[in-house]
Amino acid sequence: MPLYCAQVFDADQQGAEYWAAGCPANDPRAEFWKRRSHCYDLVLDSLSNFEELAKAGSSTSDDLEAARTHAYSLAFASEDEMFHSTLYEWLIERGLADELLEMRPVYLEAHLRREPITVQKYQLLWQFYVKDGQPLRAAEVLGALADSTE
Repeated sequence: MPLYCAQVFDADQQGAEYWAAGCPANDPRAEFWKRRSHCYDLVLDSLSNFEELAKAGSSTSDDLEAARTHAYSLAFASEDEMFHSTLYEWLIERGLADELLEMRPVYLEAHLRREPITVQKYQLLWQFYVKDGQPLRAAEVLGALADSTE
C-alpha cells in the first residue's frame, strides 16, 4: 500500500526527477520527493517489524517467516527505482550487503554508481561485477579505488 501511495503522491514524477537530478538545493520538487520518502519509510518500518517478529519466534513462526518472505518479495517486485535505492541502502546499513550481492537485483548497479560515490559503494560494485561475470568492469572499479585518495 505505501508503494502505491508513493506513486499517487508523485503522479507527475516530480519527486523522482528531483532524486534523479541528485536532489539539488532549493528545488521545489523536493516536497514530492519527501512525500515519496515517507511512504518508503513505512515499507522499511514494516520490513523491520517482520524481521523482529520472525527473530522472536513463536508457535506461528512458520507463518511469520512466510509473511516476512512475502513482504520482501513485494518490495523487490516494485518497479520504483527510487524505492529500490532506498531499500538497498537500508539493507546495506543492516549488514546484508552479501545477501544483496547474491540476489543481484535489477537496480543494484545503478544504486552503487549513484552519487555520492563512496568507497563502500565501490567495494560492493566491484564485487557485484565479479558475481555478474564482468571481471573487466570489476578491475576498472578496483583501479578507481586504487587511484582514490580515500
